[in-house]
Amino acid sequence: MMRAWAYLGRALYFVVRLVVGRLLRGTLRTRILVVHGDSLLLIQDWIGNGQWVLPGGGLHKKEPAASGASRELREETGLAIDPSILQDAGSYEYNHNSFQFRYQLFALRLVEQQPVSAKWPEVISAQWVPRGKLTTLKVAPEVLTAVEHWPQ
Repeated sequence: MMRAWAYLGRALYFVVRLVVGRLLRGTLRTRILVVHGDSLLLIQDWIGNGQWVLPGGGLHKKEPAASGASRELREETGLAIDPSILQDAGSYEYNHNSFQFRYQLFALRLVEQQPVSAKWPEVISAQWVPRGKLTTLKVAPEVLTAVEHWPQ
């Protein structure tokens, strides 16, 4: 059943991506690189092109970026954290296909790996991925950007 929803989400993505791309243009969004040991937390959105991405998303009106990142992490994976423990990892431009927006990247290193779960319907999969396995997955450009700035 989930596989059918994933295919439907991919088809829907290709139908609406130009409209969504225009709506996102110029907005500020967030992404979080959550690290445990040599693994990072990645998700797959329901409506998307099947790429693995970092948790994160849009901000509510007047919402601080760290608070929005923390909220999105909880909404997408069930992982609840205090925004004050996020490290600012810089501001980046996303310009891929029809999507252009700015995002604030945060980093979080966890001492213990936390259980995560995909929060349906927005997210169809959430998992810890060893850094060495990134080349075997279809990952979004912001994942590679974050890994280049991997917190040591």
